[in-house]
Amino acid sequence: MRAAGSSEDGTIVYTRMETPVHEYTWVAREIRRLIDDDNGMTAGNIAVIGRQHASLEQLMPHLRAVDIPVVYERRQNVLEEHHITQLIELTYAVQALAEGEHERANEYVSRVLSFPFWQIDPVDIWRISSQAYQQRRHWLDVMLESQDSYIVKIARFLLECSQRAASEPLEYVLDRLIGSRKGSEFRSPYRKYHFSDQRFDYNRGEYVAFLSALRLLRERLQGYRSREVIYLRDFVEFIELHRENDMPIVDETPFVSSEDAVHVLTAHKAKGQEYETVFIIDGQESVWAKSKGGKRITFPGNMPITPAGDALDDQLRLFFVAMTRARSNLYITGYERDNAGKPSPLVPFLDHSQFTQESLEAEAVADALERSWQSYHPLPRTSDAHAVLKPILDTYQLNVTHFLKFLNVVWSGPHTFLLESMLRFPQAQTASAAYGSAVHATLREAYRYIENGWPLEDEAILDAFEGFLKEQRMREHQYEQYRDQGRKELPRYLGARKHTFESGHLIETNFKNQGVTVEGARLSGAIDKMVLNQDSSCQVYDFKTGKPLTGWSKNNDHEALKAWRYQTQLIFYKLLVENSRSWSEYTVDRGTLEFVRPYKDDIVTLELAMEDADVSRVASLIGAVWDRIQNLDFPDVSGYEKDMSGIRKFEDDLLADYRPPT
Repeated sequence: MRAAGSSEDGTIVYTRMETPVHEYTWVAREIRRLIDDDNGMTAGNIAVIGRQHASLEQLMPHLRAVDIPVVYERRQNVLEEHHITQLIELTYAVQALAEGEHERANEYVSRVLSFPFWQIDPVDIWRISSQAYQQRRHWLDVMLESQDSYIVKIARFLLECSQRAASEPLEYVLDRLIGSRKGSEFRSPYRKYHFSDQRFDYNRGEYVAFLSALRLLRERLQGYRSREVIYLRDFVEFIELHRENDMPIVDETPFVSSEDAVHVLTAHKAKGQEYETVFIIDGQESVWAKSKGGKRITFPGNMPITPAGDALDDQLRLFFVAMTRARSNLYITGYERDNAGKPSPLVPFLDHSQFTQESLEAEAVADALERSWQSYHPLPRTSDAHAVLKPILDTYQLNVTHFLKFLNVVWSGPHTFLLESMLRFPQAQTASAAYGSAVHATLREAYRYIENGWPLEDEAILDAFEGFLKEQRMREHQYEQYRDQGRKELPRYLGARKHTFESGHLIETNFKNQGVTVEGARLSGAIDKMVLNQDSSCQVYDFKTGKPLTGWSKNNDHEALKAWRYQTQLIFYKLLVENSRSWSEYTVDRGTLEFVRPYKDDIVTLELAMEDADVSRVASLIGAVWDRIQNLDFPDVSGYEKDMSGIRKFEDDLLADYRPPT
């Protein structure tokens, strides 16, 4: 076999150090030298390849020590991330209180109170501890009698959450513990501490990694007993199940500390890649040519089957893959003894006489050992927002919900958009939103009946509705409330509107893969109903489950804000259709809102005739918002009025600074 590329100026370096710590330090220093030398070598042209993530994770603090920017698709166990362990301990404390396990609760409360997000003075914690010990009392009892009102509020908050734990679905309790939802008199500072604007500005890489871990944990929980309502006790069971069976929840979100960064990856991930300079670390027999014998159950002699990757030829092939990733320069490094001091042979694939012995000065060895002793290696600090968010920006599509969240200075604004829309901070949907999801699913089912020529009978549709509502995993009393509401509203709506249902209507059309761009912005979204006509006109419809809006002109601030949202939404849908791959020949001449909830015993439909000036303004706003997103420019909107005048002023300011693409 022969590498495809070659370079007369290239080099091959074989280096052996005393221990892995010596090796990692030397590799980090050599990479730093290559980047600093005036030879045109950039960080992005360098890769470090390891056989397994364990080696790469051990290397990371040494790279960080000499300020080497990295891009690393690490495999991090979410359950070991320190901000996740804090949340887990908090849930354990609350569940122990809920079950009346006072001694166990006392143990967890004493640990929980030390978490930094509470920002309690260590002296105050010591006083609580001392008083609880001297008086043979539980920590929570001492906290409730504290002279510090903040500590009293924390104690009451824990008790309130423990009371809710038995009856509230897990999503709601987690929202309270995280701080996305306020308790009766206290909001947990967890979210504000770990996900504040200041923390994002200080270390965007760590912020995104933390958020990714929290989001993955919530996603896994949503799949746990997916058809049941689950509670905090189920969360504790879920965590214990994973811990007892050594089942990690692995997050593979890539970490990027700079747009020009050294690539740190495993040999498997390196397949198909190519770099100017490659470092292959841990060139040991135990790493790259490890015997897989021992505990494996062998096949009978008449079945000579070897699991993939176990044969020496497979291991040699993988090592060859790593070597041939280098276009010009190849470093293969190893060590003489492992961290336990035992001799560690080099890979058998190479001529060991080619390896040169390198050493480090005593001071460098001491610093390296100190780094290797750290049990927790934090991600390198990075404030390079473009580097951190590049994987998101490269594929991001703007939908109308995100667009409105960016513009709405009354309820949200750009910073809320960043956290909740772009970075997708996990939180439970509201009960009204859950009801809306169930109704939309029910109307989709009703259209399925129409398409199949089945009779659209109320009881069949209501049975389907109840099934969809149960999937929302609401509180029992909320489920009953919205079940009754749906059983009352849906027959009224269907009685008034089912005669308009036709099999040719397009229901819940998703534009994700339609290649829609407006003013340079990539757009996406789903339209509840589209009606295509033979004259190439199109009407778009949106189903609403809230209080009906009876007209577009409103003096009331709340109604005016709702009218603005709905108008913008329908115009956004027009732009989606007319700029799509499949329906660009159609012209959307009007949009219609259909309200499922009756208004004075009538079903309201509100039609919008779309004026060219309004469409042009929304298109320009899309471009202006898109530019801000791509430039990671999320302005502070605290100075704007919290009403429609503030939204209009913010829109005008965005448009004044906007330069359309040429």
